[in-house]
Amino acid sequence: MKKKILIIFIVIFIIGGGLYYFFGQSSAEQSSANVVNVELQELIPDEITTKVSADGNIKTKNEKNIKIKINGLVNEVFVEEGDQINKNDKIVQLDDEKLQKALKNANLNLRETNNNYEDLKSTYETQKKLNNLKIKEANKNLEIAILTKNTEKHNLENKQYELEEQILETKTELNNLESDLSDKRYLYNNGAIPEVELKQLTNTYEKTKQRYKSLQHKLEIHKTKTIPNTIKLAELKVENAKNNLELLKTNIKNEQISKNDLEAAQIKVIKAEQEIDTIQEDLNKLLVNTPISGMVVNMELKSGDKINEGTTVAKVADVENLIAEIMVDEIYINDIKIGQKVFITSDSFQQQLEGKIVYTAPVSTKVGNINKYKTKVEINNNLGVIKPGMFVNAEITTNHKDNVLTVPSIAVMGEENKYVYVEDNGKAAQREVEVGLKSLNKVEIKGLEEGEKVVVGPFTTFKMISDGTSIKDNNATISEENTK
Repeated sequence: MKKKILIIFIVIFIIGGGLYYFFGQSSAEQSSANVVNVELQELIPDEITTKVSADGNIKTKNEKNIKIKINGLVNEVFVEEGDQINKNDKIVQLDDEKLQKALKNANLNLRETNNNYEDLKSTYETQKKLNNLKIKEANKNLEIAILTKNTEKHNLENKQYELEEQILETKTELNNLESDLSDKRYLYNNGAIPEVELKQLTNTYEKTKQRYKSLQHKLEIHKTKTIPNTIKLAELKVENAKNNLELLKTNIKNEQISKNDLEAAQIKVIKAEQEIDTIQEDLNKLLVNTPISGMVVNMELKSGDKINEGTTVAKVADVENLIAEIMVDEIYINDIKIGQKVFITSDSFQQQLEGKIVYTAPVSTKVGNINKYKTKVEINNNLGVIKPGMFVNAEITTNHKDNVLTVPSIAVMGEENKYVYVEDNGKAAQREVEVGLKSLNKVEIKGLEEGEKVVVGPFTTFKMISDGTSIKDNNATISEENTK
């Protein structure tokens, strides 16, 4: 009986344990199914560098296509292709026979025109002395007429002022007499003064009143007749003096060699001199010199060749001083600044060369359908591996920061308001951040603290999590499985 009870007990124990394991395992699996496995990155101080890529070619820093500035016949060639020459060295000499003949004729023409001018000038100056005296006298008469007019005007203004002052004083005197007369009449009516005293004051008042009216009449005559007539007469005298001066000038112009005649003769002399200068300049153009030091990289002329103005006679390049000329896409041009560091590479050499930006074009160049900006890079040490024309790749360092917090670009989400997910007690916490520098694969962020863990992937998990989602670090899961 005891044995049977023991067997039943063991069966119940096994069944109960199995049920416990089954339901416990199911619960664990269900709980595990609600947790999203993610990759976490702990924030530590990092560095970030932003770069712009471009390509272009190696070119000489200084090169010149030397062009002929005159038509002519090559008399002598002084250099050959490949020669190393210095600034101002001779390159080509053209024949000067025709220009020397032209110079001789031009000198004869100058002598003739100069003699004609001197003869005309002598005659002109003889007439000029007498005519100058006549014009001087006429000008003086005009000045006197103008001065007389101004003096008359000033005197008339003074006279008007004096009359106005007299009228004002007389008016004041008349007012005072009128007041005194009123007082005297009062005293006379009351027997205080004799009649004779009243009559004397009355006579004085009447005389003053008559004088006041007379002054007003004088002022009216002065303003309406004296001033206009006097000014008009003075203006007629001025106009008459002006007419006399103009008449004199007209007579002088018709009777003598004019200044224009003399100037025309002088212009002929100047033109003759300019012709000589032009021929001399053309003679100087017959000898072509190099404006820079360098190597003759193109030279195809020979003695006896006919060449026209504008023809390139040689190309000289300073092959020791080379630059990289690259084309930067318009998207990045505002990030490019003078002095930025550049790394140059090419399939033509193994080394990586360093340089710096020294120039960016102010206007874009169309490359296909893309606007690009010509940018020049000065190479610090070319190690002797570059040659003009080589194709090169350039990587421009546009910015760099140390001791900043960075995350992979994939971890930053949001259009206007940027945010990341931070692990907080096993859950994803959405945290707003400010974005700084951006490189190809990572972004500078602000708003988090060193040591915090940010969700950085995998890419598919970002669609599965939101603020508050339970998460688990993939690295921790892998470690647990390896331990098992």
